[in-house]
Amino acid sequence: MKPPTLDNLLATLNQSPWTAYATCAAITLTLYIFSRPLRSYVRMGLLYASIVLSSSYGILVSLFCGAETNYISTKAFADVCEWTVGLKFEVEGKEHLDIGPSVVVYNHQSLLDIVFIGRAMPRRSTVLAKKELKYVPFFGQYLYFSNAIFVDRSSSQHAQSLASLHKAAQQLLFTQSSLLVFPEGTRTLSKEHNMRTFKKGAFHVAIEAGVPIVPVVCENHWRIYRPGVFNGGMCKISVLPPISTKGLSSADATRLSESTRNLMLAELNRISQ
Repeated sequence: MKPPTLDNLLATLNQSPWTAYATCAAITLTLYIFSRPLRSYVRMGLLYASIVLSSSYGILVSLFCGAETNYISTKAFADVCEWTVGLKFEVEGKEHLDIGPSVVVYNHQSLLDIVFIGRAMPRRSTVLAKKELKYVPFFGQYLYFSNAIFVDRSSSQHAQSLASLHKAAQQLLFTQSSLLVFPEGTRTLSKEHNMRTFKKGAFHVAIEAGVPIVPVVCENHWRIYRPGVFNGGMCKISVLPPISTKGLSSADATRLSESTRNLMLAELNRISQ
């Protein structure tokens, strides 16, 4: 018996559309299972689609939920990502987030950070974000409608940045909410468990408002997400006990930022083993 030729196979597929659909599905599934780059591209596409969907949802939520907008929409985003890209998080010390107004500081590794904060954030909050994010389609509009405080990090706009930080401190007290900040300012994605030097803005806000710092650390997710790799999996999150700012002045911001970073770096190494 002669083996079927390509022309014969194509003719068979043309005669039976369901066979063609099943064949395409089988080929796609096989490539997805055995091709790491394809899995990464698919998951990345699903992640961006989830961002668009959740940002649109967040804009609608912001019309009715005020300071609880971030909690509701970001939690929904994390739920969607658990289903679409298989990202799950195990949280330790979550009770430290229920202390009233605070400045919550997170380590900053990659795009996945916007997923993990959905599993570790207080119910009432606003976000301190760099000005450039305002222009990101969908996500930037969500930040705007959720009353995020945008900061221009350029040295030429130092006075404007100070005004934004002062506004953040006033907003915390007025709305009785917490401020969410990535004090590294820039992502630190590496195989080694490390963090950049912290910028001091968040600590000035906490001192001016007289609210505690709450450090939140997500384990190094290099094994899950890095260039060319995007796997599903479980990550640990640790919420550390609040750090009081009572009795501190702006002169203490540098020391406070350094000691907080040291605590978070030690915790990053512990939970990433």
